[in-house]
Amino acid sequence: RGQLLESLQGRLTVRLLGQTQVMEILFTASDPVLAAEFANRLAIAYKENVLARRVNSMNETETLLGKQLSDMRKTLQESETKLQNYVSANGLLPTDLGRDSVAEARLRQIQSALTSAQEARQAEQTKFEFTRQAHADKPAAVLESEALRAYRVKMTDLRQKLAEAESIYKPDHYRVKQVKAELEQVERSFEQERDGILVRSRGALEAARARESALAADFDTQVQKVAGETVRTVHYGSLKSEVETNRQMYAALMQKFKDASVASALQTSSV
Repeated sequence: RGQLLESLQGRLTVRLLGQTQVMEILFTASDPVLAAEFANRLAIAYKENVLARRVNSMNETETLLGKQLSDMRKTLQESETKLQNYVSANGLLPTDLGRDSVAEARLRQIQSALTSAQEARQAEQTKFEFTRQAHADKPAAVLESEALRAYRVKMTDLRQKLAEAESIYKPDHYRVKQVKAELEQVERSFEQERDGILVRSRGALEAARARESALAADFDTQVQKVAGETVRTVHYGSLKSEVETNRQMYAALMQKFKDASVASALQTSSV
């Protein structure tokens, strides 16, 4: 089997056309029909493999979002119950809830910023989990950047040159060693860029967490200031803000989940 694979590999040439993403597959055989059939079947298998990996990645993202959506639904229901219980237990009337103050206005500003920070952190969390899984599995065309695309083109070109050099010169010939060294350097740079994508994603997540934590601390401080003015009304406002925040986050997650489901369905229909 190994000899057969080596024989097939020796007659197979795969390369990108220029700086495009168009791939050309060439296969040499005495029978032109057999050569065409082999190349076509290889192209179809490659396309199906890439699409299947993309579908799997999207399914993982959809599953992750589904879990976050379920957790957020539970949090929203709990916050709504807390608000209803507080209103009933304290006998609050609509006239009790209409007062406002500078401190309360500031509280709403911080709450709005905190909501945005929480949504941003969730987005970075989802992106990081997806990136980390993709980095571990190393699927084709999942982790992507301009640098990676450039490295892929360069590696394809160097591999072609190496194959040509090895077909002409001996393994210890300076030309073979030179091309091989260039290829190894580009491969190292390619892996470094892949690692860099994960590092940058982790850094973005940590920054989002730090901002969310800082705003949460500001929010707690502001709640304490407002609490000195009207304890019952402020506590109601806090609970109501929590409910509104949870509703916004739930709606945002629901939209992301729907988008992921549609994207996954479209990819599945293409496989």
